Amino acid sequence: MKSVYYIPTNRDVKKSLESYYKEILYAIYHNNVNIPLVVVETNEKDFVKHNKNYINQLKHKHPELNIIHMTLDVQKQYFDILFDGKNNELKKIFLSTDCNYGTVMNKLFLMTSSFDSEAFHRRDSDTRLMCDEAKEEIESRYPIEIELKYLGKPISSFSNKMNINSFADIKGNQKICIVGGNYFGEWNLELKDFARKSYTIMYQLLEIVGFKKEVTADMCLDLYQFDKKYDPKDSFSIVNSLNDSKYPDCGNLAVYKIHEYLPALQGKNTIASDYFTLDTAVALGLPLLHHNRDVYHEYHTLRDEFNKKLMYWKGMIKFVDFFNLYMKIYTGNITNGCDEIFSINAFHQIKIELVQYISQLPYSSQSERVERIQRLVTEILFDFNDTYKLIGNHILKNIDTYIEESNREYIQHARLINEWPDLIKRAKNIYIPELLSGNKRSVHYIK
Repeated sequence: MKSVYYIPTNRDVKKSLESYYKEILYAIYHNNVNIPLVVVETNEKDFVKHNKNYINQLKHKHPELNIIHMTLDVQKQYFDILFDGKNNELKKIFLSTDCNYGTVMNKLFLMTSSFDSEAFHRRDSDTRLMCDEAKEEIESRYPIEIELKYLGKPISSFSNKMNINSFADIKGNQKICIVGGNYFGEWNLELKDFARKSYTIMYQLLEIVGFKKEVTADMCLDLYQFDKKYDPKDSFSIVNSLNDSKYPDCGNLAVYKIHEYLPALQGKNTIASDYFTLDTAVALGLPLLHHNRDVYHEYHTLRDEFNKKLMYWKGMIKFVDFFNLYMKIYTGNITNGCDEIFSINAFHQIKIELVQYISQLPYSSQSERVERIQRLVTEILFDFNDTYKLIGNHILKNIDTYIEESNREYIQHARLINEWPDLIKRAKNIYIPELLSGNKRSVHYIK
């Protein structure tokens, strides 16, 4: 299995890169595979020059590393070729520097095919290995070790050798399509405000978001604790529901094959829009292996500023709308009895059902969508403090605007899902290392 390793970034990447290159060295010396380490920029700010300088220093220090810097200039070359003769509206989204978690994920999906790979590893630039952040010395535990060992392998080949649970509805011949863990350290500063006051607010918020009421306490216990203890002993579980509290973070995971079938929702500033692929894969019964090799996550104090808080809650509003509307995908039967997404016929049927369902979402009950957003504002924000009341009032005045923007993005997502097989086909006929070398003869997609 060939794979590629990404660090998408909207900041100075030095601190993260000087940690994660060790995972690539581990893969070289323990697995005899030299995985490309790709830094993917999401804007053109001044730190991009610093990133380039540090990447060059690291290349000089470790010539065995294959480090690639995907600046926006390089990405424009790539997407100009990929979308030649295609939909310019989609291309504009891929080249936009707006905050769009789904677009970042979809870039990685397409680029993976253009690295002639069928899997990828992702770490985010605000995270580091635990061994590089712990106050006391701890053993180096690399998530990539677990990813390389189990990703793409049938469950039956190792299930008896591991301390693992949650095998309901998972067939032994199915391959592990996602391997992932979580974050350790600082967690969401916005949600932390509520947890400090009362976890009851957290339970209520998660229920409004769309999670089952009976799992909200377990989710908080696993994900939102002030004194989380580091566990040095490996443990694993199979996730078969989005209500499972053992659900990986997108900045600490590896993906096999499903990126070729299920593009994420490209929602501007929509929190968790990049989870569509994972959530849908789990709904289809594809195995997701969760491990406890967390990476250290750092939140930034800028989020305490009013405008940053307002932007966060705008993103949360859009998440609440999309997550609830897409819930029938995540909990319903969208496979029509098809057991294997990687079968052309099976995926064709799945694609038809997804496109049909998502295309009609803008025509869903407007009153229900508005009421859900109003609940979040009146039951969560208004009762907290004056700052959140100001944010809540701003949201209430702009609900129609948020819904209209989301509607456009749902239609676009349906269109993207429909066009995705052709985009992946094109991506497989572009080889990024040759593109970077200037050898245009190797860039030969099929129109």
